[in-house]
Amino acid sequence: MIRSLWERWSTFFKGDVAAPGGAWLAPAPRGLALFTALVTLAGLVAAEEWLRAYAAQSSRALARVEESRRQALQSRSELRSFAKLKSQGVERFKKGLSSLTQSRRSLFEAGIELQDQKRVLEKVWEITSTYVSIDVPGRKVRLMRGDQALQDFPIAYAPPAAFGGEKNAPPNLARIVSKERFAAPERGQYVETNGRLLWEPPQVGSSRRANALGAFVLFTNGPLILHGPPRSRPDHEAFAHDCLGLSLYAATKLFAGSYIGTRVVFDPPLSSFKPILPAPAAKKAARAPKKTFARKKRR
Repeated sequence: MIRSLWERWSTFFKGDVAAPGGAWLAPAPRGLALFTALVTLAGLVAAEEWLRAYAAQSSRALARVEESRRQALQSRSELRSFAKLKSQGVERFKKGLSSLTQSRRSLFEAGIELQDQKRVLEKVWEITSTYVSIDVPGRKVRLMRGDQALQDFPIAYAPPAAFGGEKNAPPNLARIVSKERFAAPERGQYVETNGRLLWEPPQVGSSRRANALGAFVLFTNGPLILHGPPRSRPDHEAFAHDCLGLSLYAATKLFAGSYIGTRVVFDPPLSSFKPILPAPAAKKAARAPKKTFARKKRR
């Protein structure tokens, strides 16, 4: 447009055509017209440069806006990805929390089961490691657990005394097969006849057996019976068994600390001793020993 205006004004100055502005510029001198044309041209050029600068600035601003838009879209995409990852993480956390709860519950139950097994094993070890040791030379009976002596008590007969006419020495190793808080009058018996089992339960009341053994009675698989003081001495001496002569305190502690199957061990073995047969009290000598006096020698 500016080029076309310049061409028209140049022809006007040459005198070929009329002024481009119309009839109102015709009377003006050519110098003024030339000045006006130059000012207009300079204004148009300045306007074009300003428009170009403004257009460039607008283009740069548009580019910045586009870059911001692109970054915003990228940030939105990243935020959506983060939100998706967060939701997936929350789901995994919920599942992991449920699994952790189940694992803790299983671990707690396993711990309780292990504690129960530990208590059972400790009880089994206590039962299997507990035994009764009879020190014949020291005239003591000891309640042992492994190599440790828990308690020891004095005994009246070492080796055991045989009552009721028994002369067979008890074995070197015996086991407790039955325990009775109070000795029953007669132990239960069963008889099998023609494929039928006839059971006769223990009787109640008083008998020679109950009076002979008293309380806290431990029966072994041999003739040896560990029991407290008898109720009747004659019944005790007439009842066939081997006895250690325990006190009530010793019988109570042995009864409480032993189990069915507890070993009874003699130290040293009884094979090196002879069984003691209780005999009636020896009669006193009728005559007292005579006293002898030494005579003094005369010098």
